Amino acid sequence: MEDVAIYNAGCSCCQYGKADRHSKETKLVLMPTRGRPWKEIAIDFMGKLPISDSYNAILVMTDHFTKIQ
Repeated sequence: MEDVAIYNAGCSCCQYGKADRHSKETKLVLMPTRGRPWKEIAIDFMGKLPISDSYNAILVMTDHFTKIQ
């Protein structure tokens, strides 16, 4: 294993083609805050489920401010 590490360290093609395993540093950006609860919501349907009491879908509503569903 040590022989491979020595070879790779001296090979310019190996150094050039080596994958970068470090993330790029960027500035942290604050996400915009929402005004108040239930002002902005996300609505999603989960459908094509087996029929139960004549229903075959679920409606999911999520508040962006509180993350309440």
